[in-house]
Amino acid sequence: TDSESSVELKLADGSVIKIGEESHVIIKEFSQVEVTKVSRSKFELIKGKVRAVVKPLIGKESRFTIESDNVTLGVRSTDFGMIFDPDLGNTNVISVEGCVSILAKNFPSLDALEVCTMEELLVSGSDSPGSVKKVDVEKLKEFLEEMGFKGEEGTSGSEEILPPEITSAILNNRINLEDMEDVLTLTKSDLGVDGKISIAGTAEDGKYGITKVEVTTDGGMTWSAAGGADRWTFAFKPEADMEYELMMRATNEKDVVSDPEDFGSFTVKYTDVSYEEIAKEFIDNFFRYVKSSNTTGLGDLISDSYDGKAASLFTKDELLDDNLEEFFDTNQDFTISYSINQVSYDGKSVIVSTSWNASIGGVSSSGTTKWWLSQSDNYTLIHTEGKWFTDEYMYIGTPELVVTLRSTGIPACPDGVRIMLVAPKVPASQDSVIVDIEVYCDIPKEVTLTRSFYEKETGKKGGFGGDFYVYDTGSPTCTAVPPQVVPYEPFLYYGGADKSLGVSYSDYGYSFFETIMMP
Repeated sequence: TDSESSVELKLADGSVIKIGEESHVIIKEFSQVEVTKVSRSKFELIKGKVRAVVKPLIGKESRFTIESDNVTLGVRSTDFGMIFDPDLGNTNVISVEGCVSILAKNFPSLDALEVCTMEELLVSGSDSPGSVKKVDVEKLKEFLEEMGFKGEEGTSGSEEILPPEITSAILNNRINLEDMEDVLTLTKSDLGVDGKISIAGTAEDGKYGITKVEVTTDGGMTWSAAGGADRWTFAFKPEADMEYELMMRATNEKDVVSDPEDFGSFTVKYTDVSYEEIAKEFIDNFFRYVKSSNTTGLGDLISDSYDGKAASLFTKDELLDDNLEEFFDTNQDFTISYSINQVSYDGKSVIVSTSWNASIGGVSSSGTTKWWLSQSDNYTLIHTEGKWFTDEYMYIGTPELVVTLRSTGIPACPDGVRIMLVAPKVPASQDSVIVDIEVYCDIPKEVTLTRSFYEKETGKKGGFGGDFYVYDTGSPTCTAVPPQVVPYEPFLYYGGADKSLGVSYSDYGYSFFETIMMP
């Protein structure tokens, strides 16, 4: 053929071959036995492009092959195209519908490659064949427009061959199947009043109407008709602890069927519990591990990608190692009760709102927490918002007051007092507290205690500490400050036979007063 010219060959068995412009094809063998219908056809593409719609061959002895310089292509019933560039030595095979078998002439030991509907294969020169891949839709459309048939009715036209499309599928009126990335677990909370999972979607065809849509729940082994056509619905009743592989396909008025893989495959698992039951089981386990100080069990409930929002917790490690470590080490008397206010599902996560009351060592706290549980990660904690019991810094036991004496090395001031205080309800952001010191002579003194002093002296967190000096006048009466000790402020003075020292702290809902007897 020359430029802007083409040839169509109609074979006796109904097969049709179109030879495109600027192409050269040799008919190397052609025969058909009238009685047995056995046919043998062999063509060689010297250059250019061909398209063939081959009718089903009758008998095992029938053959239809077409070859180029580097491939031999065999078919029994299909619609395909073949393009050969002799300058580059490249052969491109496109399957419009059905499958073709391809052998690389330069690699006779290689098994035949199969190219099926909407796939293509490029064999470059004397190189080994590349991989079979999906053909670009625009490329296929351009090929079919150029290589469309103009023969008798019943032969395929370019638009007719393009398959219809499934364009959308929404599960339970809220989950777009195309947005799914992992296995989707559904519960009985997701089912309709009829106890079924529902899918609604749309289908399109560029020219011919949609006649039916079918859905499979077992990955293609069986298919069931959906209701409707271009707008379709489908519902099925799931069984407990079963997985379903959902796929859809559409058929147009010319009985061309879409490839189910084009829209995709989606795995849905059904568990016969409600989201409320899942939430309660998760939170029960969470607090059970907290109460038992089992960080391993607790860690299994928290996603590795945890980005906790509550109480400025941002990672799984920070939650387990930094924020709860001391709580686990000191906890001896922890109780907690909670109620579930609301449970919802956004298509990816189960969202649980709770109210709770906790008590640690007799110190009570309450709050609300919102939990996000990963639906696709076997219900693990993604993050929380609200308040944790750890917000309150409820350290174990009654608040303790620890006072120690030390020698200052100053003759006029032999005794120093060091005070350590655990103040449970002081916010974590506050670095210091002020205590009032009273002595026998009723000379008050404010002393600032800091977290850093407490941690340095005790090696623990959660308390406040500081020290000061006491000057013994040696007299039961209050006397003036001797001039020689003024530079050593701050000093506290006490006198009297009992040599008593009082320390008081009152803030954040807690107060105490204690008297210390000095030696």
